[in-house]
Amino acid sequence: HLFLDKARSVKNITNGQSVYRLVTNGHKLTIIGNLIFTGGAQIDASSTSSTVEFAGVAVQSIPVGAFYNDQVYNLTVNNPNNVVLNGTLSLLNNLTATSGLLDAFTNTPTVSYSGLAAQTIVRGRFLSEKISNLTIDNGIGVTLNTDFTVDNSMTINSGKLFTIPVLKLLTVSGTLTNNAGNTGLVIKSDATGEGKLINSTSSVQATVELYLTGGLASPGVGIFHYIIPPVVTMSIGTVPTIAEVKTALGITNFNGGLLRYNEAAAITSVNQGWQYFDNYPGIPPGFTSLQSTIGYNIYLIGSSDILKFNGML
Repeated sequence: HLFLDKARSVKNITNGQSVYRLVTNGHKLTIIGNLIFTGGAQIDASSTSSTVEFAGVAVQSIPVGAFYNDQVYNLTVNNPNNVVLNGTLSLLNNLTATSGLLDAFTNTPTVSYSGLAAQTIVRGRFLSEKISNLTIDNGIGVTLNTDFTVDNSMTINSGKLFTIPVLKLLTVSGTLTNNAGNTGLVIKSDATGEGKLINSTSSVQATVELYLTGGLASPGVGIFHYIIPPVVTMSIGTVPTIAEVKTALGITNFNGGLLRYNEAAAITSVNQGWQYFDNYPGIPPGFTSLQSTIGYNIYLIGSSDILKFNGML
């Protein structure tokens, strides 16, 4: 193999065989021209601190299979006319764009976030803020930090994590597959707002947060919130008890104020339709799960809190 001994800048790289690779060896390789690769030629840019920079003035392309195992530690786009990705790119650390952007949709490529430390999808890295296919393969987690579109398919691998923070929107136009269960896809919420997901795939497992204010609206009158769960169904306990509901919803400021509405029970008064989760003042059980087809009313004592709904969207 050919190992870089320090940072190098080259115009074209021509290689017509697969036996020996160009190994960045933790250094920076700047490419001003083109990768003229045949016969399975590749660059090994997977070692820590390695950076491959595309710094041409005309459009540059990353050929299919140009990187060994499709991996690159750091990738820098420094081309005002953009860099076009082909095939699959497995990003082990950071994507930087100092000039121009990475075109990750024209030729329907796949970008995989595969780092061993936390990674972030930030604004101003991808052309049109979108990717054709996105794979999440980072167990520490990948966080979205811009409104973003996945044009085709998105996959979260088993044991991995993708988070949509508050005030950010992810649109998945094709198929969304979450193989990591409820903990693999998290949509955040706080006092400033909610994260958002637009998606047409049914039965995707996720954790969806909902920030709610607590305390009193006026002396003796609690702040009740009317909610419909964003997941198809989720268990809140076996009895259930206050402690079980706290654990299921991931909250602390709760003392029993959770009700659902049963229209059939409202015979002589609309208030008759409200039923406490533990069937208060009657004998438990009341209801042991939350469902997206039913409306609920919840009151949080003291401070505000964040409900965590777990289940199928």
